Amino acid sequence: MNGHFATTQTVIALHCSGASGRQWQRLGERLYPYCQLITPDLIGYGSNAPADPDTTISLSDEAAAPIGIIDRSVAPVHLVGHSYGGAVALRVALDRPNQIASLTLYEPSAFRLLRDFGSAGAAAHRDITDLAGTTRASVNAGREIEAMRNFYDYWQGAGGWEKLSPETRSALATRATKVPLDFDALLGDGMQLRHLSRLNIPTLVLVGQHAPQPSRLVAERIAHSIPKGRLIEIADAGHMGPITHRDIVAGIMSEHIRRTISGVNAFLPLAA
Repeated sequence: MNGHFATTQTVIALHCSGASGRQWQRLGERLYPYCQLITPDLIGYGSNAPADPDTTISLSDEAAAPIGIIDRSVAPVHLVGHSYGGAVALRVALDRPNQIASLTLYEPSAFRLLRDFGSAGAAAHRDITDLAGTTRASVNAGREIEAMRNFYDYWQGAGGWEKLSPETRSALATRATKVPLDFDALLGDGMQLRHLSRLNIPTLVLVGQHAPQPSRLVAERIAHSIPKGRLIEIADAGHMGPITHRDIVAGIMSEHIRRTISGVNAFLPLAA
């Protein structure tokens, strides 16, 4: 596609737990110049003040900032989210369904949905609640590095933490106190699959080949529940695909957005 459009459109991209809007730099390069990419930092991350570990934060609280951007926009916006940011993006879409032009999600962590998936969902829900519990215990004991090592290795695979640079590990540890609040928001939201069936939005859901089972279950069910939903697996990637496989993921995401803008059949094969 040649990338020439009559007007510049707005894309809002929401990052995963522990990260910041900077994770979407490559996507911004792919979208330029036909889209304006806005990458707000979620509560307690990036340029925002650290979250109070004793407070309560909901997905609706997280959705407030992107909804503010959407409400000021003159046209529907394109919404992107990864992991925790993907669940926030779904909350935004449910709250503003007529103002979303397209939805692009990488393993959205809408883990409340697991309770609706029978025995497989129940087992996956226990995995997530166990991870949430061990993360909170480590944070409460002042062992932030331990909390983030266990958290990161669960999503990326054993040994993933040690492959990070010392600077990245240190930065993640400083954000550890927010992660238990993220789990509370995900597990406490009232989102249900029947709500998603009302979203008449072109939706692309990406899942890594090595995704943990809770993420895979949620991604698959979301893609099948949204009428215009589609699921694509990213070869050799895990849950952190937008970072570890950023070129491939950014290419596929930007192509989905461009096709939506141009009205091209969204179910033709996508390529980076």
